[in-house]
Amino acid sequence: QAQMIGRISEAGAKRTFVDIIYRGESTAADDAYFVRATDKARNVTLAVAPRGTTGFEGADLLLPTVLGKHSELGLISAHYNYQNAVWRLQYSGLVEGRSIPSFATLLAKSGERSSKSFMIDYSIDPASIPVVSGSDVLKGRFDPRKIEGKDVVLGLATEGIDQYFIPGRGRMPGAYVQIIGAETLKTGTPLYLGWLPTLLLALAVCWAAIASKSAGRIGLLLGTAAVTLLLAPAALESNLLFLDMTPGLFAIAIVSVVLSWRRSRQRGLVN
Repeated sequence: QAQMIGRISEAGAKRTFVDIIYRGESTAADDAYFVRATDKARNVTLAVAPRGTTGFEGADLLLPTVLGKHSELGLISAHYNYQNAVWRLQYSGLVEGRSIPSFATLLAKSGERSSKSFMIDYSIDPASIPVVSGSDVLKGRFDPRKIEGKDVVLGLATEGIDQYFIPGRGRMPGAYVQIIGAETLKTGTPLYLGWLPTLLLALAVCWAAIASKSAGRIGLLLGTAAVTLLLAPAALESNLLFLDMTPGLFAIAIVSVVLSWRRSRQRGLVN
């Protein structure tokens, strides 16, 4: 990895972000070699990561054990769900009383330095991110023009290590999450509106459906509302507006089942 940092620097990279946690055992000679490589490059940002947490609050942040005089620090904290899908990244975090911006914030050159988090715009296609193989870098079998003047994120692509679920794509290296987060911030400031607006809308539709005596109108109301809640995120998220649709869809599903059961009971009583 120290050799790759050197090769990337020699190719003219603007900045190098190393999305790898350096907390394991190593030798003094290897540590010194790594520090010399980062200090020589003078444009390397190393990862600061939380210890065993899926959230941000109260996270025990771990500094890299190998840190040169000219290396910067960047936060790679991520909030992920049961699918191991990252939904939020932080703008920055406090480490030993010092505010450390996240990789996404630094890559996007965002001025935001609060400890708040932001939603990631997964409408950005990961396939649009240029990739250069690490083995090609080490062997010198790459076009330096792909790196010259650009920010480079050095990450792991080994199966099962630092892998996250990216909606619509499956499991991919964590470096993609940081890059997509940066591209999100370059577009603008994401705004999360929560679940209440969609739930209120769904309840209004459910009330109208319950009050209606027409089976056709009930189906139209509930069906249209369900389709709208399912399709709306694609249009909203492309404009950095995020809403939680699950409570609203749940309410519509419950009312649909109850009304269908009630109608079937009424039909069963007709001779």
